[in-house]
Amino acid sequence: MALGEVEEIGPHRDFVDAIREAEAAAELAALAIVMRAMPQDLRAAFWYLERRHSERWQRRPVPVQPPEQPTGAAAPLDLSRLSPEDLELLEQLLARVSDGA
Repeated sequence: MALGEVEEIGPHRDFVDAIREAEAAAELAALAIVMRAMPQDLRAAFWYLERRHSERWQRRPVPVQPPEQPTGAAAPLDLSRLSPEDLELLEQLLARVSDGA
């Protein structure tokens, strides 16, 4: 191939030219397949846009934010505002949670 790159005429140059033509034809055939698939499959359209116009359409990593960790102890609860029925219900709920039921 290197010899065909530097020759202006001759069999090596003809070989290099034939390879380039075959590569171009294969590229056009592949592009035609993608273009025909676009109306039925949006993934084909996105695939094409990501590769042809990557500066605008490339996938960008989504930043992942770690969940916020609680800082310090929780504020104490003011249970004096609960009715006796609410306190009883709270005790029942706490019992269920601590029993694993």
